[in-house]
Amino acid sequence: MRTVIALCLFALSATALAAPRADKVSWTADGKTFDGYLVWDDASKAPRPGLVMVPNWYGVNDKAIAKAKTIAGSDYVVLLADVYGRGVRPANSDEAGKAAGAVYANPDGIRLRVAAALATLRGAGKQAPVDATRIGAIGFCFGGAMALELARSGADIAGVASFHGN
Repeated sequence: MRTVIALCLFALSATALAAPRADKVSWTADGKTFDGYLVWDDASKAPRPGLVMVPNWYGVNDKAIAKAKTIAGSDYVVLLADVYGRGVRPANSDEAGKAAGAVYANPDGIRLRVAAALATLRGAGKQAPVDATRIGAIGFCFGGAMALELARSGADIAGVASFHGN
């Protein structure tokens, strides 16, 4: 009986150690460096589908990381993709509007940036348990527009979900 109890406690403690991770990753594209996060639950090493998630116009911030953790759950590896560039983190709607406007002003740059994020996720197999053959993209508002541009570019992805995207 003690052995059964000990095994149950061990199993519960192993589950308690599993947690959503958010590991910073960087890549370059369009002459800039970008900083995003690979997000997944490390309870399992089994490969799982990947999602490029472009956040709303506030970009990569604590709220976006928390949302990526929720979306990743135990089922996905999410790349929370920065499309503004290193150090651009809007603090209010005025700054966000200017940052988003600068990205929209360069349509070719949008495609380069989201393609580089996709390549970063595909190449993350040594860092996170992503199945590079099952990749999609998601985003809300500004992020949804970026996900749609990835689809329009002809990228080899399984699907895109755009919520309120332009």
